[in-house]
Amino acid sequence: MAIGAMTFSTGALTVALAFYLQARKIKFGVPSAPASGFAMTGKNGQPVKCGLCEKNPALLRCDTHQLAVCPSCLHQHDRPKWCTYAPIPLKEGVPELASAAR
Repeated sequence: MAIGAMTFSTGALTVALAFYLQARKIKFGVPSAPASGFAMTGKNGQPVKCGLCEKNPALLRCDTHQLAVCPSCLHQHDRPKWCTYAPIPLKEGVPELASAAR
């Protein structure tokens, strides 16, 4: 009986260790968001385009993948387990995007 309990305990400890190591791997494998992320306007002053369709102006960014996403393409990119989204900060001088974001 004691040998069976010891075997069961060792197996449970091994499984728990595997879960722990997997969680640590996931925790350190995901890049963190940049301190000064995206800006609503690119280098040339034009609005940042969506990284998926490259047509519409992006209003959100995926912090996990560092990808600018428009509301139309959000459903294509959304991965609830991995992705976190933040609004792209609006720059002054882009009134048509400021009104669209409200």
